[in-house]
Amino acid sequence: MEIRVLGPLEVVRHGRMVHIARRQVRTVLGILAFNANRPVSLERLIDLLWGANPPQRARSIMQTRISQARSAIGLDATTEDGVRLDSRIGGYILEADTDSVDILRFRHLLKQTETAPSGEQTIEQIRAALALWRGPLLGEETTREIADVHGHALESERLTAVENLLALELRSGKAGRIVDEFLPLVRDNLIREPLVARFLRAMHQAGRSTEALKLFDECRRWLATEFGTDPGEELRLAHQELLSQAGPEPALTNIPRFRPAIPKLLPADVNDFTGRATELAWVADLLLPDGRTSTAVIAIAGPGGVGKTALAVHIAHMARAQFPDGQLYVDLHADDDRPPTAREVLGRFLRALGVDGSTVPESEDERAELYRDLVADRRILVILDNAHSDSQVAPLLPAGRLCAVVVTSRARLGATLGATPLNLDVLDVEDATRLLQRMIGSHRAADADVPALCDLVGRLPLAVRIVGAKLAAKPHWTVDWITDHLRDEDQRLNHLVHEHLDVRASIAVSYRGLDEVAQRTLRILSDTPGPIYNWQVAAALDTATPEADLVLDQLVDAYLLDVAGSDATRTIRYRLHDLVRLFASERARIEDPPVVRKEHRERVHAAWLAMLRTAHRAAYDTDHLVVHGDVETSLPAGVGAAIRSQPLDWFQTARVGIMPALRQADRDGNTAVCWNIAVASSGLLELQRAFDEWHLVLDTAMSVASRANDVLGQASLLHQLGKLHADRQMPAEALRLFERSFALFKSIGHRHGTGVATAYVAMAHRFLSHHDEALDSYIAALDLLTESGDVGGQAHVLRGIGQIHLSRSDLAAADSYFQQSLELCRTHGPIRRVESQTRFWLGNLRVKQGRLEHAREQFTKVLVDCRDLGDITGVGQALRGLSQCHLALNEPELARATLLQALELAEQPRATLLLDSIRRDLERLRTP
Repeated sequence: MEIRVLGPLEVVRHGRMVHIARRQVRTVLGILAFNANRPVSLERLIDLLWGANPPQRARSIMQTRISQARSAIGLDATTEDGVRLDSRIGGYILEADTDSVDILRFRHLLKQTETAPSGEQTIEQIRAALALWRGPLLGEETTREIADVHGHALESERLTAVENLLALELRSGKAGRIVDEFLPLVRDNLIREPLVARFLRAMHQAGRSTEALKLFDECRRWLATEFGTDPGEELRLAHQELLSQAGPEPALTNIPRFRPAIPKLLPADVNDFTGRATELAWVADLLLPDGRTSTAVIAIAGPGGVGKTALAVHIAHMARAQFPDGQLYVDLHADDDRPPTAREVLGRFLRALGVDGSTVPESEDERAELYRDLVADRRILVILDNAHSDSQVAPLLPAGRLCAVVVTSRARLGATLGATPLNLDVLDVEDATRLLQRMIGSHRAADADVPALCDLVGRLPLAVRIVGAKLAAKPHWTVDWITDHLRDEDQRLNHLVHEHLDVRASIAVSYRGLDEVAQRTLRILSDTPGPIYNWQVAAALDTATPEADLVLDQLVDAYLLDVAGSDATRTIRYRLHDLVRLFASERARIEDPPVVRKEHRERVHAAWLAMLRTAHRAAYDTDHLVVHGDVETSLPAGVGAAIRSQPLDWFQTARVGIMPALRQADRDGNTAVCWNIAVASSGLLELQRAFDEWHLVLDTAMSVASRANDVLGQASLLHQLGKLHADRQMPAEALRLFERSFALFKSIGHRHGTGVATAYVAMAHRFLSHHDEALDSYIAALDLLTESGDVGGQAHVLRGIGQIHLSRSDLAAADSYFQQSLELCRTHGPIRRVESQTRFWLGNLRVKQGRLEHAREQFTKVLVDCRDLGDITGVGQALRGLSQCHLALNEPELARATLLQALELAEQPRATLLLDSIRRDLERLRTP
């Protein structure tokens, strides 16, 4: 047996992956593996699992989880395959051989390097140790407590190993071969100066001295900002070596062009995927590029519940190594009223490939052309799930022979696409039997007619899982008993009568085994569009998220709910199979009055709005220059801290649920909720430059507000539409929309809204160089925003007035307004985005005044803040500002390196204003 925790938890026994359904069981097993061969007290396990908020029955739950861990991986009190999970006084211990836990193996390999006979063997052993790391410790199961106790120490051991590897590779003269591999790790650990110093030398040995200089400057500025210190002696010496040995300046044409990102969009794999060996081997062979002259397209067709998506996703995970340039995935929602258009999907794919939202082309044809160009010579796998027609699929196909596409559909597709068809039937008897045996244990299946039971449920994978889960949850039931039960048509309640594919009876068996709260939750989930999160259940049930987690675990254990992954805040994301959703919806119509179902939806919508506003405030520090309606919100307990710490990461995953929530609120007649969700999500979509989604959200909400004649909603949405057009460099259209917004706010006497619209009218005039009109509007807006108490809005306006004075070379007036803006941010803040923008313009002012050290101080602060905020454009502009300072201070090498760093960040397939500015700056540097 092998237990792996240097990445997502994996347990391998007899060469097969062991599926552990419960998240808490996986986490507990991981904690014990971290402490392999050392006892861990029960109190310590509770602290690491739940932190400061353990449930009331924590000790009892923990004992149950230990028992479940033993059962899940087949351990008892005797040694099994080098591993034993045993009790100790007050706790537990996982005893393991060196090769049975990857942490032990990692440390053993590093220990062996002390006696390795040669440098090459030492390098091989260190690389073998580092190769055991597959990602963050425990992956999605890591808690903050686990990271604090175990993560930092293990990460330090890893970094020490990398430092030793770099030293050995430098001595061998082959350090260049590992530069790309470890660059991200070094950038994340600039505090390790010996690591950075050795890496700089490795980059130079690879012929990448300019990049090394950029990395040194990045490290120097980071140390100054974070700790107020200069680089240490070893790092300074490495920098001096670079300066003395660097070759001539590279030609401008040799700097890197846009390099697409590596997308990794696959959903979670099915851990206990069973069967389909023939299909897997057949598809895997088709995916290989050998002998192909065009993109491989495989079209998997079959009825609902037959396992098309599970097969496609499992194939994709198995083939990841064959497609190192990325994996794209999209659910085309064939059964929805409004499936995503090819234009929308292409926009998502382009952004996943690293294309900035502002440079994504408008038309579908141009997007398809850019998409094909970016992936033409790359090995990328594309999964198009749940398609409804060839015409929906065709624009999403890459053209390169190294790429491959897997399409799934309930219809037979692909005839016009040159696709190779795979018609997926139910499992054969052997595979269905094996799946059920794995779920209930071979001892229970030994004397039973398992094939007969599988035949009763049509050997449909979903149905087999449901029956298996029911048996697993009811150990006193026998296979023969449930088989006889399902043979009785009266007991089956008309199930299994639609040939062999109707699984209502199977779902009903599992449903009846749930407690009342879990049944109610399943009915609620049938009314939850988009992805499912614990906070939605908590909101609907009016409870806290830990209690919702326990209910969701019940549904997962019963195979009525699937785990689909998690977001960056480690919030688990679930999905409901369409057949289970249909069953649950049927039960909801029977058991829950319409008014109750609507109350559930309203609580979820109130939670959506509360969470979006929480994320917006965390990302912008305030709600300045945003007009909200008077709508009740409710933030479920236990989720606010995670969103505040990572608002954009949370939103990146959650935003797919915005449009379904909008449409559901519209159907319920909740106009105010609909447009408030759109407004609350607008600023977040703007930061992620998801312009297509932003436009769709605003257009949908505007249609709802217009039908209801909700003037406040229309005014607020027009303001957001104006911002969208301004971000797309369409100032004239933005001005028109801002003026319409102003007129509507004024017509209903909304003073704050009028002030907000006036501020943006001024901004649009400034963009159009109408400086007199802009100044008049800014002054009017300042009075209204002061009256409304919008401090962030006032700081924004003061900065805008300062920019106008700077453009007129009235430096004293500009300085005064910039200082007033910063003072508001300091005294009422933090208001980091407004402050960073103001500091950037103050830095430009200081350059004009010749106060270069102060200018550099401003740009450095902007750079650090924008990096923390994830504002790539702000980072690029700050680097441009720093390059001006370096040049004026007679530091041309640093100026050039800084601009090259900005260019690398800003490089896009289509030019942006920032990109053009950086290129002009570089050309000026090259001009004598």
